[in-house]
Amino acid sequence: QRAFSDTLSGVVANIVTLTLTMAVMLSISWQITLLALAMLPLFVIPARRIGAAMARLSREAANHNATMNTQMTERFSAPGATLV
Repeated sequence: QRAFSDTLSGVVANIVTLTLTMAVMLSISWQITLLALAMLPLFVIPARRIGAAMARLSREAANHNATMNTQMTERFSAPGATLV
């Protein structure tokens, strides 16, 4: 329940921030606001692709680290040391 309420409050805060930011941008210059919104995909799409690649690499690194840790535990623990 707490996780849900924390997430909901974060979403509401982000929506309020976005709305206020857009209002201020439009009040300053609607032309520049439209230009910024038109250019937004040029930054969002590569960021998502890079984020997905980084997540995949992080998972692979964690799996390799877990495998190495398991091998070291098996080889250097007391029962593993007596087998050698």
